[in-house]
Amino acid sequence: MSNSDELEHIVNEKEPTGNHSVGYGRPPKEHQFKKGQSGNPSGRPRGTYRDAFDEAFRCQTTIRIGGSERKVPMSKALAYSVVSNAIKGNPAAQKMALSALAEISEQTQNAGASMSEGDMEILADLQRRLREELQCEISTPEAQQ
Repeated sequence: MSNSDELEHIVNEKEPTGNHSVGYGRPPKEHQFKKGQSGNPSGRPRGTYRDAFDEAFRCQTTIRIGGSERKVPMSKALAYSVVSNAIKGNPAAQKMALSALAEISEQTQNAGASMSEGDMEILADLQRRLREELQCEISTPEAQQ
């Protein structure tokens, strides 16, 4: 028996046989889906993933900044982590931090929000330092090759 014969035999076993109204592959009419009716009428609950992340980001966690511990929401801890890793030289974190920083700067300028001169200097300095770190990370591998 060749491979194609075996496959045909397996396929034929799975197909309904005869003119029976009920049997394999032919459930009774009362158990078949009605026309225009979904097989899963309630469907997947809406917003499950979004709600889970929203709840997780609102939970409080303790982080250590410098020598002191602070209790902050997870979303803020994640932001601290990204900025910290960016300063340590992680290229993916640097890209993410620069992107977030640019978006924040654009939003504050568009909204006309007034930031103090000191805040503007701190943001500009952080942006400059991150760009320098990113340039250093990009140029270092090329210099080694």
